[in-house]
Amino acid sequence: MKKILDNAWTKHIFSFFSIFYAIIVYAFSFFSLFYTVALEDKISFSMLLLGITLFFGTIMIYTRKEVVTRVITMLMMPAILPIILFYFGEWVIIIPICTMVIVMFFVCGATEKTKTILGTIFLLFYIFGALGYFLLTTLFSTDYKEKVIRSHIISQTGSYRCYVTDADSNSTLGTRVYVEPNDYDISNDFVTFEAKGYKVKVYVDNSIGRKSGYDLQIEWRIEKRDNIVAHLLSLNPELQLYLSKEQLKKINRKETDKVYLRELTAKDYELLGVPEEGDVMYIDGEVRFRYFTAILDESFDISNRKIIF
Repeated sequence: MKKILDNAWTKHIFSFFSIFYAIIVYAFSFFSLFYTVALEDKISFSMLLLGITLFFGTIMIYTRKEVVTRVITMLMMPAILPIILFYFGEWVIIIPICTMVIVMFFVCGATEKTKTILGTIFLLFYIFGALGYFLLTTLFSTDYKEKVIRSHIISQTGSYRCYVTDADSNSTLGTRVYVEPNDYDISNDFVTFEAKGYKVKVYVDNSIGRKSGYDLQIEWRIEKRDNIVAHLLSLNPELQLYLSKEQLKKINRKETDKVYLRELTAKDYELLGVPEEGDVMYIDGEVRFRYFTAILDESFDISNRKIIF
């Protein structure tokens, strides 16, 4: 057994396992930017992540002098910064991953000169990254914070959800209602990654004597596409649509073409991904959100996604 473990080819082959751990680290780094995390079973999740970290950690220490392991170790160093900043407080995620990556940096087979140079670069990256994050969160913060008072009001089809925020009566933020997709989340028995950066503001009332967000009558209904189109055309028969390049291409239109709602056919709606019926939200009896408009406006398209600090 010792001969096998000491064999150069064995170490070379096992070094490629470090790639899988790098994928895990970068997955968490990506999720930290675009998903909030909720640990459904913190003990089970922490044990699972610790077990995975120890498994790959053992292999990486065993192959620490291999080129693949050394390169992967250096590549993982920048990935832990977003995890620390955006998941700060979720120690069951931060501690195993960050400890593993930092330990590997010091024990890997890279030369001391390489470690010194890259270590300095990474340290500056962490300092300026954290400083930039602090400045952004400070500059874009307001004196009055929005407080979520009602959340996860899910639509009839389950495709959307809305939440209500409120602020101090002296704030210009007022009472607001946001809609976001409900089917973009990643969930299992241990953890839920809830998509962020897609919210659309559909209601604002910042008047002094405004109605409390708790008292807003929010109702989701399923309505037919044809009925929605008929209503919109009754309000404006010449309603023009501003479709993206990709959408225009789907319905065989040029970028210079003007597209009016009255011109679209059932085939066009099918090509644009607009189903025959979908969710419509009413607040105090007034329409505030239509699935129809959200799809045509690409409100929840990934190109419109934002990083939420």
